[in-house]
Amino acid sequence: MFDFVRAAPGVSPTVPSGPAGVFSPGAAVSAFGSNVNENAFLLDGTNFTCPCTGGSIAEPGIDVIQEVQVQSVGASVEYGNVMGAVFNVVTKQGSNVFQHGASYYGQPAGLTSQPVRRPVPNGSQPESGYVRVRYRDFTTNGGGPLVRDRLWFFAGYQYIHDYDSQPGADAKFPRVYEQDKVHAKLTWQAAPSLHVLSSFHNEFWVNPERPTLVTPFETTARVTGSVPTTTFAHVTHTLSSNTLWDARIGRFALSQDGAPSSGNRTTPNRIDRVTGISSGGPPSFGELTLIRTTAKATMTYYRPGLLAADHEWKWGAQIERGEHDVFNAVSSGTRFVDNNGQPFQAISRPPATFGGQFITAGAFLSESVTLANRVTVNAGMRFDHTRAISQDLHARDAQGRDTGDIIEGLGTIYTWNVWSPRLGITTKLTSDGRTMLRASYGRFHQGVLTGELAPVHPGQTPTTTVAFDAATGGYTRSVSVVDPRINGSWCTPVPGGRSRDIVRPPALP
Repeated sequence: MFDFVRAAPGVSPTVPSGPAGVFSPGAAVSAFGSNVNENAFLLDGTNFTCPCTGGSIAEPGIDVIQEVQVQSVGASVEYGNVMGAVFNVVTKQGSNVFQHGASYYGQPAGLTSQPVRRPVPNGSQPESGYVRVRYRDFTTNGGGPLVRDRLWFFAGYQYIHDYDSQPGADAKFPRVYEQDKVHAKLTWQAAPSLHVLSSFHNEFWVNPERPTLVTPFETTARVTGSVPTTTFAHVTHTLSSNTLWDARIGRFALSQDGAPSSGNRTTPNRIDRVTGISSGGPPSFGELTLIRTTAKATMTYYRPGLLAADHEWKWGAQIERGEHDVFNAVSSGTRFVDNNGQPFQAISRPPATFGGQFITAGAFLSESVTLANRVTVNAGMRFDHTRAISQDLHARDAQGRDTGDIIEGLGTIYTWNVWSPRLGITTKLTSDGRTMLRASYGRFHQGVLTGELAPVHPGQTPTTTVAFDAATGGYTRSVSVVDPRINGSWCTPVPGGRSRDIVRPPALP
């Protein structure tokens, strides 16, 4: 879907500042200079923006997308807590005619170009080379009537398996990337004036870190996860020829686990700062949970011919709750840094469980006035009340098991009350409507990102670095103690993500 997003005027791909987190490379986009964490992503109107980092959580398959709607400069007061663009992915729906389709793409090793081979002195293979093990991409979708003229369905499925082995890596342990996407949608014309929509989208994946010459299989993390995104119901009721109301409730819940690929959680990681070669286990492992729930209701009243103009009034309210929690542990509790084969430093950190939460309630009122079918003026006001919360979390041990203890959060950290006025005008410069002039004014506010709350959560733990002392023959010389609650830090999710080109969060200090 990000091919559509990046093609929109004023939208450009960019690189997120700081750790990429759950951003995939395509998801990081800037709208007219805004930061990549200031956009809103909707799926059939349901918000699936990451509460932690502000990126897109779901990536619907291309064959289920009907269109992508973009509101950038001058977005309506209907949308708050966003300073970039609003991207709404509208999925297909069924009709009275049953239709279906399928596609398959494959890439065998014989049709994959190979790099020039070179000797690899320290590799598991005598020379470099790229091994394409498997690439399969299968999609199928279909839709039609369940009850003609009353109830329709649409469903889609995508299967992607991509196995490969990088130059110098052991071909016995290829990177095994798997992703499945399912989508289902029901539309129901319950009565001539009552329309109900419900949809379910889920993505579940296996996405190990990529083994390389310097990062062998046993030092990587195997990331698995799923993100069910549900519009429980979107109800539209036409009360009269000029009045209607609609209400929607939706939710997504991402669950991601970054376990050691070998299954061993007790072997420490070693990395040589000169050669860059890792050994042992992965530097860290952990789990990530992201949840966002949204409920929204609006009323629209249309009045033509009032004072020589057509008027549309719209008002509404919404409430959102977003949260995340992270468990992160260093394999064996300590990882080691060598200096050209010689002991150099030991870095330790107790298991950490931390997160953040926000609750937002908002209301808006807008009016749209159309004059002579050529000039449209939009004006509105929005109010948002937001609480940023450090929530209670379950404590974990070094293996990630629930200990039964509760880590008490800090409660409400701060409260925002913000007003957002908006004013826009659109004019047809030619009678055919092919040339338009738009101007807008607005005050926009970034919403709370729970990743900014995580550093002060009481579940954070300090990182201790000690240096090897040849005189004592051990790691006894203190270097630093870094406590995120004091020194500051960004949300560090579990290693990896859903994208094939995953980005590892920065190493522990």
